[in-house]
Amino acid sequence: MIDFGLDLAGDAERNGPDGPTYSLRGASLVAAAGALVEAMPVWIVVYALGEAFVGRSSALRLDLLTFGLVVLLAATYALKVAGAIGTFGATYALACRLRLRLAEHLRRLPMGFWTARHRGQIGNVLTTQFDQYTEIFTHVWSMVVVNVVYPLALGAGLFALDPWVALATLLPVLPAMFAISWTLRVLNAASDELAAEVGETTDRIIEYVEGIATFRAFGRAGDANDVLRDRLDRLEATSMKTELVAAPAIMTYSMVVYGGFVLGAFAAAWRVESGGLAAPAAVLALLVAALFVRAQASLVLYLAESRFAARTLARVRELFGEPEQASGTLTPPIEAPVLEVRDVSFAHAADESEEPAPTLRRIGARFAPGTVTALVGPSGSGKSTFAHLLLRLWDVDAGVIRLGGFDVRDLSLAHLHRHVAMVFQEVVLFETSVLDNLRLARPEASREEVEAAARRARIHDVIAALPEGYDTVLGPGGAGLSGGERQRLSIARALLRDAPILVLDEATASLDPASEAAVQAAVGELMAGRTVVVIAHRLWTIKHADAILVFDQGRIVERGTHEALVQAGGTYARLWEAQQTARGWSLSA
Repeated sequence: MIDFGLDLAGDAERNGPDGPTYSLRGASLVAAAGALVEAMPVWIVVYALGEAFVGRSSALRLDLLTFGLVVLLAATYALKVAGAIGTFGATYALACRLRLRLAEHLRRLPMGFWTARHRGQIGNVLTTQFDQYTEIFTHVWSMVVVNVVYPLALGAGLFALDPWVALATLLPVLPAMFAISWTLRVLNAASDELAAEVGETTDRIIEYVEGIATFRAFGRAGDANDVLRDRLDRLEATSMKTELVAAPAIMTYSMVVYGGFVLGAFAAAWRVESGGLAAPAAVLALLVAALFVRAQASLVLYLAESRFAARTLARVRELFGEPEQASGTLTPPIEAPVLEVRDVSFAHAADESEEPAPTLRRIGARFAPGTVTALVGPSGSGKSTFAHLLLRLWDVDAGVIRLGGFDVRDLSLAHLHRHVAMVFQEVVLFETSVLDNLRLARPEASREEVEAAARRARIHDVIAALPEGYDTVLGPGGAGLSGGERQRLSIARALLRDAPILVLDEATASLDPASEAAVQAAVGELMAGRTVVVIAHRLWTIKHADAILVFDQGRIVERGTHEALVQAGGTYARLWEAQQTARGWSLSA
């Protein structure tokens, strides 16, 4: 009925390499044993009352019965605590490992996956929904076990007291199962709607926070706040709907189950009237029947709550179902890192990108060692997509990209990235130390090697002036550093990587002149002795490139040196003329 995605018969779940071992199967068995032991005092009380009703109370050893009750209550407490601890330990270990496995899987997906998903939706699964799953499962799973086993123990005893009363009491349980199915169906639909609403709201919150300066600059902060408030109101309404939507089904289930007690009472009265059951025995049977229906009525509440955990795992399975980008296994020595592109075509699938890039059609190029090749063209012409293909952020649809004569798809991704690195225009820094941010390129690098790379990138003095130097923990996204400083950290990272082929998204765009000069000096250090493929936005920065590839509508329409392309009077010449005109523009009265 509910698939939690767990192998209850599997091996023990571990908290960590040195922590205690917890088995979810073992914890479930302990919880079941606790439920059985919890039912035993009921039968002791029933036995004692039965003896009293027939006048044999003097034969009862009340001291032994009392001692037995105390022992059973203590055993119930111990088993419930042990079951809860085991469930908590196993579930938290499971959630931890599942989250890590998912993160490992996500990092192997092609870039097309990420352009198709909102950050908030992925983040919601990895954080909020996983937390919700863990909280629900740790608190509810043992109660589901108890509310299945405990009524079964009472029902078995009820049959021993009188089969007819037992049958009448249990008769509504089967039709009540349809109410459980109804409950789960409506909860599935409601929880899916809520998950989508949470993901959308998270995206809008991120958009609002990141764009607050722009909103304020144009006097639209109030409007943006109203849009966000409307989204939060929708989330509130959806959350309330999710909480309430199952109420009719739950109430129906409870009424049907409690109807079993009414039927049991009629059956007991009939049995007494027909002489098949003594009145005292009928009272005892109804006492057990009342306990049975009460426990059975609680089951649907725990099943309904558990369903949210199951839906979280269903969404996790959807993510696991995304096909990973295949990684080759070859790690051959590459003595001459020549990068060749032959008849490459590529197109984003219709559902892979919110704004599909133009198709690349039959692209060919060769990047010889030690040369600088610039990729230029109008926005959206395909040059960034082409650069991403060189690093296998996507895979080509047709044609081949070779490194040192090997198809890059046959090389292991780690081996490929040791030879080809990229410096993005948008620098990504993490909320950890400067040292760890730089060592992202080469985790085994010594501190001296890191500092040497930082000096070459003209960023060492800036780092040394930070409160803790290289051990200073950066704010989110490198908060507190200027754009030029973040870019030079990125260049230092690339220098530490020391890949022979460098793909460079022009690093000085949108920088002030002083920062641009520092970054240009760092870029010069980075380019020295390497094969460089640079995505050029400002053409005067690549006048001296060995070769320039001009992209337009997914094709290379021109190639050559700056002088030759200007003289040719084609697309490059028009771009150059437009930029020269823009450079001469100035404000005037």
